[in-house]
Amino acid sequence: MKRFRSRPLIASLLAIALLSLAGCANTNRVATLNLETPGATAATTLEKQLAIEGFPNAKVTCAKTLVVNVGTTHSCRLSGAGPNGTVKFSFRNYGGKIVLSSVKTS
Repeated sequence: MKRFRSRPLIASLLAIALLSLAGCANTNRVATLNLETPGATAATTLEKQLAIEGFPNAKVTCAKTLVVNVGTTHSCRLSGAGPNGTVKFSFRNYGGKIVLSSVKTS
């Protein structure tokens, strides 16, 4: 009776399985978009919203570019609306649209 040697076959299958699993390890990573919007564009939108809320002379100064992180509170400098302070807001989407109801002064 001839013996079948399965060890090389098992070793090959095990190697293929391990390589397959190693390739799957990267599928759970979260992509970071790091999209930006001009600070002047955000400042203009914020000034318009503050005028609607009763601060027609508000002047907003933001950084030259803002990284758009949806769900995160951002802030810019505020003057001309009572004591100088900050205006805080959130972005609605990665296109740089601001959630107008999130605009708060402090």
